[in-house]
Amino acid sequence: MKTSTNKILSFLLSLALSFGFAVCCLQVPALSNAISSKGNINLLTYAIAVILFCLAYLLFSLLLAHLKKPSVLDKPYPATIAAMILSAVNILFLIRMFQLETEVYGSVSVRYIWHIIPLWLAAAALLLEAVFFSPL
Repeated sequence: MKTSTNKILSFLLSLALSFGFAVCCLQVPALSNAISSKGNINLLTYAIAVILFCLAYLLFSLLLAHLKKPSVLDKPYPATIAAMILSAVNILFLIRMFQLETEVYGSVSVRYIWHIIPLWLAAAALLLEAVFFSPL
């Protein structure tokens, strides 16, 4: 398969795996209690999910590099549409995270500099970042 297809599929598989792990950590009581006993469950789940995503991305990239099957995403039009959809979902997700970040119990994050700037400016910065770093 092409390198860009490998990257997209590796990203999606890694995202699904790490998302499933995070949901299990927060929803399965036995696993949730085990993680809570070690420290802050939210931070530990996030850290483990990020590390899992990175390792899974490397593993899936290496595995997919050895496959020679043709893919629908090898054609330019579907790959472009898939990249645009992934970018749009990513931008919406980051904007929503930015909006909800100050709603943490007992948090002083409302005073942080990135919460003083207006939402439209943060959204514009995320959009420019997505355009600048997009592979298209």
